[in-house]
Amino acid sequence: MTEEQAGKVLATARATTTAYVKVIRIGEARTAATHAATVDNQVACGSKPRKNAKATEISADLRDATCRACRAQLGVDSAASPRLEALFVLAITLGLRPGELRALTWDHVDLDHGVIHIWRSTRRNGDTKTPKSRRSLILPKRAIDVLTAHGKRQAVERLAASEAWQDANLVFCHEDGRQYSRDALNWRFSRMTRQAGIGHWHAHEGRHTAVSIMSSNGVAIQDISDTVGHKSTHVTETVYRHVIVPAIRGGATVMDSLFDNRDRAAAHPPATPSPP
Repeated sequence: MTEEQAGKVLATARATTTAYVKVIRIGEARTAATHAATVDNQVACGSKPRKNAKATEISADLRDATCRACRAQLGVDSAASPRLEALFVLAITLGLRPGELRALTWDHVDLDHGVIHIWRSTRRNGDTKTPKSRRSLILPKRAIDVLTAHGKRQAVERLAASEAWQDANLVFCHEDGRQYSRDALNWRFSRMTRQAGIGHWHAHEGRHTAVSIMSSNGVAIQDISDTVGHKSTHVTETVYRHVIVPAIRGGATVMDSLFDNRDRAAAHPPATPSPP
């Protein structure tokens, strides 16, 4: 994702905004379903209208949409809740792997000191992907805030679930404490990106986004590698070459400018004044 797209996803996860701002009917039939749509008439359910089909704005209230797929995609029939905002913040700002997010437990989150320990994953043996993937990271202030709110929200869910709560001490889990499957996490991630109006993205792409944003903002390759838990910078450069290359080549611009200027100076030395 671009920084702009990532910002839209985080804002949507905070339950404060959505890219879908109106309800439209596509076609002339008055009995046709109405859809939640963006400003440029992209509908939430992903339906592709016939070419040149007329789109008529019906309402500015998304609850007026009659398309069941649109309503389900946007959660129109359920109370808006920033339940997984913390998950999206960690995925996009720290580049955690989906398996690391699913296995994260509260005893590895130190909110008092603003540190998170990535020591486990959902791999068969429970270990991280590589020894270097076992890491401790300083949390961005935003992450501390949303994790604090997330913990309070989860405590309410735990009370509501009562004896049905499955206590694995997971940070991100179902409302009864069960661990998310890979598909369940991908479904929730995609639903949020669709609601943000940027289309289908799966959970691992939050990690790609973190690397891209760090690189484009001048974070050193070694720091990026340490943050995302690669065993070496070579892995980071290889796997993410399409977003890291501009940063790697950034020094070339400085060198070209520096030595081009010196070459020009050597080729055209200042004129020596003639003796009187």
